[in-house]
Amino acid sequence: MASMFKDILQYNVEKLKNYADGKQQSTGQSPYGQYAQQSPYGQHAQQQPYPPQQHPYPQQQDPYPPQQPFPGQAAPAGPPPAYGNFVNGQPNASPGPYSSQAPDSSFTGAGGSDSANRGLLGKLEKYAMKQVDPYYMCPPAGQATPSLNVKFTKDSLINCFTSQPVLQIQKQSSSVKDLIRADNGFRAASVKWHSFSSDISYTLYSPSGPPIEDKIKHGDFSSKCSFLSRFYAPGEKMVWKFNGTKKAELKVERTGEVVAILEKMILLRFERGMQGMSPEAINEVLITGYACAEAMNREKIAGKAFSGGG
Repeated sequence: MASMFKDILQYNVEKLKNYADGKQQSTGQSPYGQYAQQSPYGQHAQQQPYPPQQHPYPQQQDPYPPQQPFPGQAAPAGPPPAYGNFVNGQPNASPGPYSSQAPDSSFTGAGGSDSANRGLLGKLEKYAMKQVDPYYMCPPAGQATPSLNVKFTKDSLINCFTSQPVLQIQKQSSSVKDLIRADNGFRAASVKWHSFSSDISYTLYSPSGPPIEDKIKHGDFSSKCSFLSRFYAPGEKMVWKFNGTKKAELKVERTGEVVAILEKMILLRFERGMQGMSPEAINEVLITGYACAEAMNREKIAGKAFSGGG
């Protein structure tokens, strides 16, 4: 009997020993047993919650397609089209807006919008201008000179040799006007005549740099307008000197060089032509001449109103 209990006890001891040995062997790498290599959040926890994408959002080819310039838009980065050769990348058969060559006889000019084609009003305007003073008219076609003659009108500055507008005038208010390049629609300048100051504020736009804001110094009822040149003679002081409303000269103050002459406040002539001048330099002369002539005309009207004259 004792021998039987001894055998049973020994059997149970061996069984417990084998069980203990087997448990230790299975848990030798981790106290968590068979679940040690699994994520506490299940078998899918290590997978991406969403399939991988090459881009988090759908890639658009061209969300903002290039737009054509419109009036009031600042000049863009990059060079402007070549004058007289290409316009917006396309060959231009007609002379460019700054050309001083005589127009082709087959070229109507300005899209057929000159005063002779505007009906009775245009004919009356042309007749009146001829009667007042020959200076009000552009030189006859084919009469080529080395300079560029530009006629100031209410709506534009016109190249007399091609009958094309060089700059279009857009009125923003009674005291602010934008000047738009006629060949590509980009804004060349913005001019403001102040009500309580005789100075003229203006901004010049260039594709080669940021806009330049400056003032034209013009004393009350003064015959002079002065400004700091940025393009024609960078850093030099330039002066428009008026002889009433008959004639004005633009000079480089330091050298005395006569750059341009303005006849009767309406016809501007480059005294030495435009050889070597950039479009920005040409525009600087045209814009300051136009701004000063407009200031003189406004003062003349204000003087008549103050004195009660007609």
